[in-house]
Amino acid sequence: MTYAHYNCNGKIWFFVNDNVDVEILQDLEQQITIKLFFQEWNKSLMVTMVYAKCDHLERISLWDSLYSLADQMELPWLVGGDFNVIMNEDEKIGGLPVFPDEYEDFAFCSDCIFKRLDRMIGNSKLQDWFAHMEVQHLSRIGSDNAPLLLTCAESSHHIRKPFRFLKFWTEHESFLEVVNQATFGDIFKQLTVREEVVRIKEQCFEEDPTPMNRMVLQQAQATLKKYVHYEEEIWRKKSHMTSFAEVDRNTSMVDQDTNNQLVSMPTLAEVKKVVFELSADSAGGPDGMIGIFYQVCWDIVGADVYNLVKAFFDGQTLTKSVTHTNLVLLPKKNNIETFADMRPISLSNFINKVISRVVQDKLEGILPSLISPNQSGFVKGRCIIENVLLTQEVVTDIRLRGKPSNVVLKLDMAKAYDRVSWSYLIRFLRKMGFEESFIDMVWRLIPNNWYSILLNGQAHGFFHSTRGVKKGDPLSPALFILFAEVSGQLINKGKISFHVHSKVSNGLIQQVETITGFKRGTFPFTYLGCPITHSRKRKADYNDLIKKVKNRL
Repeated sequence: MTYAHYNCNGKIWFFVNDNVDVEILQDLEQQITIKLFFQEWNKSLMVTMVYAKCDHLERISLWDSLYSLADQMELPWLVGGDFNVIMNEDEKIGGLPVFPDEYEDFAFCSDCIFKRLDRMIGNSKLQDWFAHMEVQHLSRIGSDNAPLLLTCAESSHHIRKPFRFLKFWTEHESFLEVVNQATFGDIFKQLTVREEVVRIKEQCFEEDPTPMNRMVLQQAQATLKKYVHYEEEIWRKKSHMTSFAEVDRNTSMVDQDTNNQLVSMPTLAEVKKVVFELSADSAGGPDGMIGIFYQVCWDIVGADVYNLVKAFFDGQTLTKSVTHTNLVLLPKKNNIETFADMRPISLSNFINKVISRVVQDKLEGILPSLISPNQSGFVKGRCIIENVLLTQEVVTDIRLRGKPSNVVLKLDMAKAYDRVSWSYLIRFLRKMGFEESFIDMVWRLIPNNWYSILLNGQAHGFFHSTRGVKKGDPLSPALFILFAEVSGQLINKGKISFHVHSKVSNGLIQQVETITGFKRGTFPFTYLGCPITHSRKRKADYNDLIKKVKNRL
């Protein structure tokens, strides 16, 4: 490689082999156009490399330069790079809406001059020269843009064999999973995208309620319903349920007396009890008011708080000023590398937590009859520390000889709170026999949340959630365990390990690794904050636990 050059502002670089002659024709801020003469072919090629501005007004000069080149272009012409714009609105899903004046110039320019080749475009003379052209997207390294490898040939030697379905594929254990993935893609990701599309279309319709925008919104809503149905089918299969009717047989139904209790109007004494039971000095929400204010000033503000709770139980929707929540990202470890290393905590307004807690207090009395006995967390009358004792007892006996040897799997749920599907939860509550008025209260508490992110003490953004339950909300644990009762949960394979006694043979260890795909863990491991091991515990095993206790003092 003997020639390297860059454009006038240093943002576009190109490198050329020594057997190609280079002539620079245009050197601008957003593009550089060169003429390449290939000595072995005795032919010339025009190449325009683009790095467009982000603002659509600043991109006008780029389109003008391309029009100017097109008027006098007689050679094969290849144009590629980062145009910072889409061809039409259909190419964009999610994020902020785009408007025609931002992309029409590029679309018109492309239609008039070029035929599109993936993310590179070329004129007809280029396609006449090369009968076969293929663009390959390479891996992203150090940039959010993927390098493009264009392969050109004067004739195509690639023979495409007709597709033939092979019968033995059906015998593979993951066949149906592959077919489902190929047919529908990642349902959870698609559902998130469709929810975002509906939100944007709703906003567009509110700003401009034309018949066309109404039709576009209805089409987006219909597509969303289809993917919601797909998601429900996936959860049904994961929980081994043949239909939602199985909920009637697998769980205890909620009777009418219980429903009447759940939706009954709370008394002033019940609301006051909740206010004084909540933490007085926990971090406040966007309004800045903490529990101690309501407790000290109860004689002054108590009637207003109670009236707000009564209005909610009467069916009124909470305003955004009440449901507005700040998100704080707390580090899980010292060295933060990705967002997965941080735990999002919701800082709700105190009055919002009061309403959630009132509903939670009514619900917790019936949870023991609805939740399986092996679920000890978040259920009144059950102690989660029993899980620690049971785990320690099981691990202690791992050294006992047996055929085959004992193996312990340590599982981890993948973003459990974040994966709660609202539509699935509501349908499940309905099938369990909860009254519609209670389900409506749950619905007015879960989706009606607006978030800002706290960065260095300053709130940024104001956006609406689409799934999941809030960490830190009093009602969230009860709703989560109801959801997990039949939905099943995805596991975080990166944090799963299996544990065996140190005297187990290497052959058996390799066999377990092959079958499960998990890595072998070491003792002691941490479960619910406590060290678990089969041998005698040492003082060092408790260092992490002691450190966490000291950090809270």
